[in-house]
Amino acid sequence: MLSVDSHKPMKPVFGTEGVCILESRHGRSFEMQETRDDFFKVLYPFRGSGWLLVGRSRRRLQARDVVLIPPQTSHRITDSSPLALYIVCIQQGFVERISEAVIALAGLAHHSQPIWADEMARLIRSLLIEFSCPTKSSPAWITAQTWLILGLIWRAERKASVQSHMPPGLVTCERVAAYLRELPRRFHEELDLDAAASRVGLSRRRFSQLFREAAGESWLQAIRRLRIGHTQKLLSETGHSVTAIAFQSGFNDLSHFHRVFRSCSNGLTPESWRRMTRVDSPPGVML
Repeated sequence: MLSVDSHKPMKPVFGTEGVCILESRHGRSFEMQETRDDFFKVLYPFRGSGWLLVGRSRRRLQARDVVLIPPQTSHRITDSSPLALYIVCIQQGFVERISEAVIALAGLAHHSQPIWADEMARLIRSLLIEFSCPTKSSPAWITAQTWLILGLIWRAERKASVQSHMPPGLVTCERVAAYLRELPRRFHEELDLDAAASRVGLSRRRFSQLFREAAGESWLQAIRRLRIGHTQKLLSETGHSVTAIAFQSGFNDLSHFHRVFRSCSNGLTPESWRRMTRVDSPPGVML
């Protein structure tokens, strides 16, 4: 469901999934009274700026921020320039299906323009499509996308983030360092250097420079090392086919995968590597 109103407060209407998404476009006369909701709210501003007031706390709010407001948290928003934002409303029962998630998401979470902001935007767009053009499969899709939204915030909260405590001059370097820390789990997602630089919000040249300084190798070398290391592990420990392993590791072209693998494995083919290193009775099924 999508609701648009520039002056009046909006009331979410929840479907059977327990999820609702609102669009709020503030007019110049916008004033928000302090409010306390009985559901989770994920705020994603995409235009304008302002402040989020929670108790005595005053937090800057700007485009590409991600904010989670737990139920019964008293808050209000004031604008510096008229804000436009999406609000994903999630009933408590949705989250309570996994008790650990309730604990992890119990406090206010505010991530200022995180490196995963584009991923959050994609998930919100996907929700908007499902609410605008519902099909029989929409409830399952909405549930899955909502869990991914919460998962992004949950994972970020569980990490020991130091970005908010860094001196201003080090923020750019810390964004690259945060990206580097995430890379062992996300190497399969990256398609090219430009996409990686865009995720961090830097130019290609600046990102390449800072990445090499932080990692001691180029971005491409790091991606290849992680991908090939993952394929070597899967070849040794599973019975999955070479084609399936290449796909899991982020390779879309099989011939390109074979070339890269041989260049990183002393000329060995994936099949030769498997014969030399596989353990007895590897788990998994040949695909």
